[in-house]
Amino acid sequence: MKRNETSVRTINLLELAPYVRLVQHIQSNDSYRLPPRIIYDYEMKFVVAGSCEYTIDQKLHKAGPGDMIFLSPMVRHSCIVPKDSMFHYYAVHFDQKLLYPLSPS
Repeated sequence: MKRNETSVRTINLLELAPYVRLVQHIQSNDSYRLPPRIIYDYEMKFVVAGSCEYTIDQKLHKAGPGDMIFLSPMVRHSCIVPKDSMFHYYAVHFDQKLLYPLSPS
């Protein structure tokens, strides 16, 4: 493959074998703060109730019940809960692994 060429492959979800590092259940009020950070794994959060404001790569994203937040490794992010609000979510930190690794072209 020539330099700067991109190879694309569709991945079936059944080919993924995530290694789960941490599962969290968090409920808090407007005192909740997640200071700016960079993590080394993937994180997926599902908002059950309430609301939050995530800053991901300097862009503001508001999330509420039923929303999912997906964070890739090495992406700077932070979170606050708006005044007089609450936040209830489940989160999973994981590493992604393919059962059938991509072969070099």
